[in-house]
Amino acid sequence: MIESKTKYEATTEEIKAPFQHHGIGTVTGTAPLGNGEFNAAYEVICDDGIHYALKITPPEGMKVLSYEEKMMESEVYWYGMMHEHTDMYEMAFETL
Repeated sequence: MIESKTKYEATTEEIKAPFQHHGIGTVTGTAPLGNGEFNAAYEVICDDGIHYALKITPPEGMKVLSYEEKMMESEVYWYGMMHEHTDMYEMAFETL
């Protein structure tokens, strides 16, 4: 993963927590995804074999460019719209 001031490096336990909380599945593996510079992104594999992409916003209070503020909330909104109008899986928003 690219080193960046805005990327939160999550622990395995922090990655597992929202999956357990939402009853999505038992996490059996994680790996960093991509080389983006804003969000931290992880591949998460559950015991049912389904692979997920988990994106984590910069830590609260982190100074970001004005157009980056609330960027992830906007992404969740648009993923929700795509889910409503396609066969894309539902998204969940969780604050670590």
